[in-house]
Amino acid sequence: MKLLLAAIVLLTTITPAQAASSGGGSGGGSAPAPAQKPVSTNLPLTSDEVKKHNSANDCWSIIDGVVYDLTNWVGSHPGGSSRITAICGKDGTSNFLGQHNNSNSAKSRLKGFELGKLEAVAIPATPTPATPATKQLSVFLSEADALIKQKNFTAALNLLKQANKSYANNADINNLLGFSSRNLKQFAASAKYYKKALRINPNHLGALEYQGELFLQTKKVPAAKKNLAKLKKLCGENCEEYLDLKKAIGSK
Repeated sequence: MKLLLAAIVLLTTITPAQAASSGGGSGGGSAPAPAQKPVSTNLPLTSDEVKKHNSANDCWSIIDGVVYDLTNWVGSHPGGSSRITAICGKDGTSNFLGQHNNSNSAKSRLKGFELGKLEAVAIPATPTPATPATKQLSVFLSEADALIKQKNFTAALNLLKQANKSYANNADINNLLGFSSRNLKQFAASAKYYKKALRINPNHLGALEYQGELFLQTKKVPAAKKNLAKLKKLCGENCEEYLDLKKAIGSK
C-alpha cells in the first residue's frame, strides 16, 4: 500500500511541460527553433555612424538611401565575401545596382537586412536657398534603362547627363552613358565614359563587357580579349557579361 501511494504522489507532481519534454506520446521530436529576431538598432542611421561599421564582423552599408546591416550576409554571399566587405562602412549603391539592378530576388533578400532610411545631417544654422528635389539614383537608372530598351539612345543620353550632374562619379551612370554614346556612334565619347566607369569601379561587370564590345567595334580585338579574361576571373564562365562578350568576340 505504501508503495502504491508513493507512485500516485510522484505521478501527480509531474507537470504537463515535464511530460512534453520527456518525449512521451506519439508526436516525439524536438521543439521548433525560435524565429530569427528582426534586424534592428537604436544607433543613429547617419553616414558617420555607418563609417564605424566597416569590417566583416560588423558591416553596415548604404544602398539607395537606406542603411543595411550586412554582417550576417558576409559569409553567405554566393559571389564571395569580398563583394560585401568592399562596401562595409560606405555607400554601396553603385556596387549593388551594378550587379543586381534588374534582380527582384536580390532586392528582396537585401530587404531582410534593412535597418532604416539614412538620416539626414543636421540643418546648418545659416539658411540655404531651396533646391529642387533630386531623383533617387535608382529612378534615374530605371528610366534610362527603359529608354535604352526602346532604342531611344538620344533621350537616354540626355537623361543620363542630367543624372551625372546629380550623382557625379557614379560608375553605373558612366557605364550607361558609354552604352548610349556607343549606339549613337559617338565612339570617342563612349570610350571616355567606360574608362571613367572603370576608374570608379574597376570590377564593374557591365562596363567591362560594354567596353569590350566597343573595342571590337573599333578594331581592338586584343583589348576586348583582356576584358573577357578579367570577366572570367571576376564572375566565372557562366555569368551573363562573360558569355555576351565571348559571343561577340567569337572566333576573332
